[in-house]
Amino acid sequence: MSVLRVLHLSKAFGGVHAVENVSFEVGEGEFLALIGPNGAGKSTCFNMINGQLAPDAGDIEFAGRSIAGWKPRDIWRLGVGRTFQVAATFGSMTVAENVQMALKMALVSHHGEIFRFGAAFAARHRERAVELLAQVGMADAAERACKELAYGDVKRVELAIALANEPRLLLMDEPTAGMAPRERNDLIGLVKRLVIERRISVLFTEHSMDVVFAHADRIIVLARGVMIAEGDAKVIRDNPQVQQVYLGTGRTFTPHVEGRV
Repeated sequence: MSVLRVLHLSKAFGGVHAVENVSFEVGEGEFLALIGPNGAGKSTCFNMINGQLAPDAGDIEFAGRSIAGWKPRDIWRLGVGRTFQVAATFGSMTVAENVQMALKMALVSHHGEIFRFGAAFAARHRERAVELLAQVGMADAAERACKELAYGDVKRVELAIALANEPRLLLMDEPTAGMAPRERNDLIGLVKRLVIERRISVLFTEHSMDVVFAHADRIIVLARGVMIAEGDAKVIRDNPQVQQVYLGTGRTFTPHVEGRV
């Protein structure tokens, strides 16, 4: 069963085709990598799925409902979480408070709960926040300010924040950017475990091929806005076009798009 369906998605900026006629699906509980060199169209594709950009053509279906052109907050309410290439947390707040804030926003969104700061806010949802932090290995840092954490730990906190809304689909844009090799594999291994335990579907972009080949269930490759390959790690490694894009200069590669002259 597919949680997300991307159907003939296209986006151009002036005369530049950032994404052109891209179609793929993300299955329930699937850990799907979207890769490609710089300028391949990965972020543009992500931003259309998340609602930050409206597609020029095509459709995006989440749980059988068309969400193309929806606002990010409305897509989030349906159960689509996101983490960003640069981790987004409140540095002056504690780790627990960051997660409590996310829990509060989820209740406001789904149940219309009135939003109030103060002592009651500080105490409310703390138990659930610590549970989420424990799942990402950060419970011991609950009372520390986020600004005091190492970058890899901030990424873990961001993951706990994303899980606060109990998403069915999690979009992760360069989740290991700026991390050391061991941190990269530890974080992605953690995400993969949560995928299995919670049956969350994950679509992630990543430049570290060691992470992609070790953990992704399936891989999609974009080049110059066009999808050129999909399959498991072996299929992608052996694909001549993928080898040309990643191992060659890429200058001689011209993707074929039906209908383009």
